[in-house]
Amino acid sequence: MKTKEDLIATLDFVAEYATYLLGSGVHTSRVIRNSQRIGTSQGIDIQLSSFQRSTIVTAHDPESGEAVTRVVKIPALPISFERNSDLSALSWDALDERLPLAEIRARYEQLISKPRIDPIFVLLTVGLANASFCRLFGGDWTAMSIVFTSTLVGFAAKQRMQAHGLNHFLTFIISSFLASLCA
Repeated sequence: MKTKEDLIATLDFVAEYATYLLGSGVHTSRVIRNSQRIGTSQGIDIQLSSFQRSTIVTAHDPESGEAVTRVVKIPALPISFERNSDLSALSWDALDERLPLAEIRARYEQLISKPRIDPIFVLLTVGLANASFCRLFGGDWTAMSIVFTSTLVGFAAKQRMQAHGLNHFLTFIISSFLASLCA
């Protein structure tokens, strides 16, 4: 049987973890599964309902029947597949190794504080990758330079909009439009 403080501590962590994943572009069903794994590792049943801008998280102690609920805003974060994968692996580690909540939180903090890849490096490599695909499918040097430039414009716009926390859907629509205009 968990104390109310244990229940609240687990709920607060799972709420932070889940909203971080949702804000980073993880699919809702994956967030639910990951969050439930962390809850299971602590002997607590977790239920999640996710909406566009907020999430409702409930932690339920099956032994005592006590439940606590939080409504948490989803932050606008840049999409990072590497970070999402690492955080998903954390939920498996929590379950497989029966990690205490303090250890899970420490690993979580370590994962989210890892430095991101330099945006200029990403911008240039994405541009080169798209130009390479152009060449691979028969494009000449002129077409490659147009693809490279269009990619730089569209992707730079995407990076700036994400840095300002603009909605992901609008970000993709606007950056795609700008790249298409350049091509």
